[in-house]
Amino acid sequence: ILSLLFGIVTEVFAAKMKESKHGLQKVVEGGHVVLLGFTDCTRCLIEELATARESAGGGTFVILAREMKEEVEKVLFSKALALKNSRLIIRSGYACRIRDLDNVAVQSASEVVLLSDSKLAEEEADAQLIRVILALKGKGWPSKGRVVVQCANPVNKHLFKGLYDAEVVVVGKIVAKLMAQSSQQSGFANVFSMMLGFDGDEFYSKEWPELVGLTFHEVVFRFPDAVCLGIFTAEQKCILNPGWGYKMQDGDSLIVLAEDDDAYEPSDKPFWEPEKAFDSPRTGHRRMPIMEKQAEGSQSAFLREPKPSKVLIIGWNPSLGPLLSNLDDMLGLESEVVIYSASDIEDRKATISQLQVQHLDGQGYSALKIEHKYVEIERFSSKVELMRLKHEEFDKVFILAEGQHDAEVDNRDEKTLAVLTQLQVIHRRLPDEAKARRFDPVVEMCEDSTK
Repeated sequence: ILSLLFGIVTEVFAAKMKESKHGLQKVVEGGHVVLLGFTDCTRCLIEELATARESAGGGTFVILAREMKEEVEKVLFSKALALKNSRLIIRSGYACRIRDLDNVAVQSASEVVLLSDSKLAEEEADAQLIRVILALKGKGWPSKGRVVVQCANPVNKHLFKGLYDAEVVVVGKIVAKLMAQSSQQSGFANVFSMMLGFDGDEFYSKEWPELVGLTFHEVVFRFPDAVCLGIFTAEQKCILNPGWGYKMQDGDSLIVLAEDDDAYEPSDKPFWEPEKAFDSPRTGHRRMPIMEKQAEGSQSAFLREPKPSKVLIIGWNPSLGPLLSNLDDMLGLESEVVIYSASDIEDRKATISQLQVQHLDGQGYSALKIEHKYVEIERFSSKVELMRLKHEEFDKVFILAEGQHDAEVDNRDEKTLAVLTQLQVIHRRLPDEAKARRFDPVVEMCEDSTK
């Protein structure tokens, strides 16, 4: 009997150890964050979420990945992961299966993030997420949390919104806009990174009942430790810079840029009165009339440049489509775009034809003339090949991570850094008259630590 008992205990222990090793045990949590899927941006996302929850003592993050638990751990912990008092739990399974969703306690999660599989084509990746959303919708999960969906193809954004009451984010489109604007304003990417990351100052929104009835002009000068940017209405409509005359309503949340969510609060009196400061006879300054902006004002598009530009794009990956769309909106008519890549030219032309169908409801690119240059992948960062491009003749230079998103991140960054270094050496050795244009390329890096 004793031998039988030992045998049973041993088998049960071995089964439990197997479940733990392969990430099959059920998670017993509440108010945690669930990440459905595992991609090359998961590591960065976890570290940002951990930083956001550091002041609250940390949080719990659960990853449900198709890959085995050991594979995910190997990728995440190959370098120090900054969890900052938070806990990370990894489980293996399929996000479209109810039992696997139940294993990570999706029903009691505070946030569920659906990550798009970058190894798949855009439509295939979105189709995969649609199946997951329908599984969540069928069970009514999470019961009290919110859902954030990473959409691969911008065309499908409204489809996701129609399926489920979720926040839909098109990451590629955001990155493309950032890269396009960075080509106009040096350092813009650093500012964007500081504002969106949880190190330093961040965006916060909060309802302040004591401010109801005050104008936005009065509210701005009630926060000495924050910068007021706009409001969320009771209907969850975001209005940035609503105008000085806008009056705060019941249910309005104020959007601010501040060091932390508990580092700011309104003062009883304005910390500064601009009318007195500018109209003071001691200063001699006169207050300029204020231009009002309609609260319903729509977001302005890029201001098109008056003259055509020459643009050099080094590299080819799925980020190129949104980038070309933004350049078409921004650059002057008859602008030239040269694309240098190891991808087959005919495949590139076919892809761009499809992208033009999606751009402006099929109207295509109106400002761009695209030329392709081919290079063998082994010579992608060759100094000889890069010299033939004559980068000094271009107004804007973009260096993209060459290859598909399923390629090794480190390998793609190695190529990017090699190209950047070669171009810097080439530029330094140019004659003085050839350095008239400043060499300030916009560079895409896959791994955050590479910067």
